[in-house]
Amino acid sequence: MFKRSKIENEMGKLARQSGILFETGKLKIQITQLENDLYNLKAELGDIVYKAFQNKALRGEDESGEIDAVCGKITQVENLINELRQEVERKNQG
Repeated sequence: MFKRSKIENEMGKLARQSGILFETGKLKIQITQLENDLYNLKAELGDIVYKAFQNKALRGEDESGEIDAVCGKITQVENLINELRQEVERKNQG
C-alpha cells in the first residue's frame, strides 16, 4: 500500500508539472506571436515616417495621426507582452 500511495503522489506531481509546462508553453507562443506583431508594427511605423520624410512632410508633427496610432498600438502590444511574461513567471514559481 505504501508504495502505491507514493507512486500515485508522484504521478500527481508529474501531471501538475505537465499542466504548468503546457500552460507556460502556450503563453510563450502568445508572446512570440505578439513580438512578431510588434516587429511588424514598428516596420509599419518606419514606412510611414520614411514616406513622410521623403515627401518632406515630417516637420515634428504628425498631421495625419498615423504615427500616433501606430505608436499607440506598439505600446498596447508591449504592455500585453509584459503581462504575459509576468504570468509565465508566476506559473514557473508556483
